[in-house]
Amino acid sequence: GWFIDSGMDAVGIDGSEAAIAMSLRPESILCHDFQAGAPPISRSFDLGWCAEFVEHVAARYMGNFLPLMANCSVLAMTHAAPGQDGWHHVNCQPDGYWESVLADCGMVYDEEYSTELRAMTSAAHVSRSLMVFRKQA
Repeated sequence: GWFIDSGMDAVGIDGSEAAIAMSLRPESILCHDFQAGAPPISRSFDLGWCAEFVEHVAARYMGNFLPLMANCSVLAMTHAAPGQDGWHHVNCQPDGYWESVLADCGMVYDEEYSTELRAMTSAAHVSRSLMVFRKQA
């Protein structure tokens, strides 16, 4: 809702119909299971915001969401670390893992900006794992 209310052309994706129904702008959210394949979105985006998602999709299905991430000029994402508790955590990885995986997709980790943004928040999952990537020129 915030992105749309701020005048941005935004598309959300969530795998839970219940979560979508509770959102402020359910009409702007696509219900999609990344284990079933890639979403029907082929456009590029200026910014991708991916919060607490990647740890919920097994590594063998990453090819269903990585191209979408690589279609963003800037990607900001959070993730769960190894051993982090949570429902259906099947791909908890350290920062270096995501840095490597996204580098293979043409995305460069911006460590300085990530560190700066982590320090600005009180949200535990953001301060712990926010990573910002930029599309390689």
